[in-house]
Amino acid sequence: MRVSTALLHQKGTESLLTQQTKTMKTQLQIASGKRILTPADDPAGAAKILDLEQAIGVIERYQDNIGDVESRLSLEESVLNGVTDLIIRMKELAIQGANSTQSPESLKGILAEVEEHSETLLQLANTSDGNEYLFAGYKSKTIPFTETAGVFTYNGDQGVRMTKVGPGRQIAETDSGFEVFMDLQDGNGTFTTVPNGTNAGTGQISVGTVTDSTAWVPDTYEVNFQTDSSGNLEYFVVQDPGGVPAQVSPTPNLRASADSGNAGSGTIALDFAGADETNANYYTPIDIVFTAANDFNIVNANTQAVIDSVTGYVAGNNIFPADGGFDPGYQAQISNAPQAGDSFRIERNATSFADGDTISFNGIEFKITGEPADGDTFTVDESTNQSMFETFKALADALKMPQDNPAERSIFTSAMGKVMKELDLALSSNNRVQAEIGARMKAVETEYEANTGAVLALKQNLSVVQDLDMADAITKYEMQLVSLQAAQQSFAKIQGLRLFDYIQ
Repeated sequence: MRVSTALLHQKGTESLLTQQTKTMKTQLQIASGKRILTPADDPAGAAKILDLEQAIGVIERYQDNIGDVESRLSLEESVLNGVTDLIIRMKELAIQGANSTQSPESLKGILAEVEEHSETLLQLANTSDGNEYLFAGYKSKTIPFTETAGVFTYNGDQGVRMTKVGPGRQIAETDSGFEVFMDLQDGNGTFTTVPNGTNAGTGQISVGTVTDSTAWVPDTYEVNFQTDSSGNLEYFVVQDPGGVPAQVSPTPNLRASADSGNAGSGTIALDFAGADETNANYYTPIDIVFTAANDFNIVNANTQAVIDSVTGYVAGNNIFPADGGFDPGYQAQISNAPQAGDSFRIERNATSFADGDTISFNGIEFKITGEPADGDTFTVDESTNQSMFETFKALADALKMPQDNPAERSIFTSAMGKVMKELDLALSSNNRVQAEIGARMKAVETEYEANTGAVLALKQNLSVVQDLDMADAITKYEMQLVSLQAAQQSFAKIQGLRLFDYIQ
């Protein structure tokens, strides 16, 4: 085979270029520390590198999210620590204010501090991170709480922003201001106890407790005080006093008795079968006054007016309806042998009262201390929503109550006891939210550690696929360099050979 000078030059040049390309690639690998410079170097490896880099990028974004969540949770925790301090101070001021030794001047000083702390609470509730309001829910650009003429309004919503911090894991980065500051209850959280503002006695009512939640029937109840015919103080409890009242304590709701001065042997009994408590005359106290052995008048015990009469009465028979049609909605019978001049009374049943008695019904109980007056009432109602701001305001309002006489002082004391319990509920609610924040911060910390471990493992896998074996590459590079130098030298010598050199 004849090899021309041109072919010899071409082949030599191609060989040099191939050696140079290999050497340059190895040099680039050493410089970058990477085995795969282009997908062509290892298509399968390049695809795996892309997957690993994407997975690492996703987790690193989770880590960035965690940083944001931790920042907002830390800010919320700081704010709620401030709220805790405020509530504790308000409780201290309430205890001071409830002390009977306080002068009007000292009460004014306490009131001033209470009002100042109320302003501070509103400022804390409207905390911003510099860009968004912390407690506005999804309406993070809207100031969450405003106050107008003593009325507090929540302008945010109940949305809670969730942030993804890991595969399949989301964390609430803050809490709705409604839950933290607005969604509280008054009284003891189940029911409230309030004395009537016109009470004349010195009765004070406690906040009470629930003894059986399954027996509690949420409604409005009223504790009514009266004196019996002997002047003894007693009480009864009615349900729905503003509607169709039904007596819930004591039971039965009526009682009947014979006058102690009766000469005959007559006795009276009540029959409640088919009784109608809604009858307008049901609770009208009546005296049955015998005018003869078998005749009697029915007299209004309060007004002494004759309501109706019965003639020819047979002992043991039903009394109602009377001759004129009077029917109180229950039945009664008088037995044995009453005589003319004997009388029997039917009236609302009531329980004898003593200072400090525990009153219980429908799964709840509370105490009334002091000495209520005849006609005094106390209202028991189901708890309703009351914001933390309203609780602070309730303390301020209580401190403004008059205390010019024992009755006013008793009403004030009951109000202070109620607001102190509501401050306890506010503190418990705030502590609950703080505990939830702590749990979330711990969860975020755990997720951060898990993500860090995952990133480390992925980077190790990436290193196995992508990183260059430096020692092997340097050895390879040196061998390629020697080969390139030898090729260059041989090419130069071959290029210098000419036929005329040998002829000469």
